Amino acid sequence: MPRIVVLVSGNGTNLQYLIDKVKSHELNVNISAVISDRECFALKRAEKEGIQSFCLNRKGKDFSKNLLSLLNKYADYIVCAGFLSIIDPPIIQKFKFRIINLHPALLPAFGGKGMFGNKVHRAVLDYGCKITGCTVHFVTDDIDGGPIILQYAIPVLDNDDEQSLAQRLSLFEHNILFESVKLLCENRLKVEGKKVNILHA
Repeated sequence: MPRIVVLVSGNGTNLQYLIDKVKSHELNVNISAVISDRECFALKRAEKEGIQSFCLNRKGKDFSKNLLSLLNKYADYIVCAGFLSIIDPPIIQKFKFRIINLHPALLPAFGGKGMFGNKVHRAVLDYGCKITGCTVHFVTDDIDGGPIILQYAIPVLDNDDEQSLAQRLSLFEHNILFESVKLLCENRLKVEGKKVNILHA
């Protein structure tokens, strides 16, 4: 059974969705570890489910070294679910096309360094976008620039603010992350340049 490590920095709602899908046998993976770069509620979710959890000091000089050591021990695949630290190139190369990330916008728009969470939603609103959405993509050295696996779009309503956009997007984020993890662990994703082809089961 494929082992996935989930990288987190916050509340862990996407982590919980994956845990629930494993428990309902809709996702045939072993969530072998949860790693955070700060104290957060996602670690409590992992502990409650009996999943190995680790909190690394993102400001420490050995952060990337310690992260790589844990990934080497626990990971076949890596899922970034609200992980705010930038993953160093040696880790990306070691796990090439085995690391995926969920981003709260329709990449390549509103991505890159410093674009996360409500900052993304604020930028979408300030730009006057009529649609927004979420993206799951492979992690590469190009921040938020890796090949796109799945996307989902929703309309931006006239009365939307950052919170309402985040709330309406959350269910779709859960779903495309689950679907992407499933495709990844079933070896059904083929990368050709910037394009990801989804292979039939």
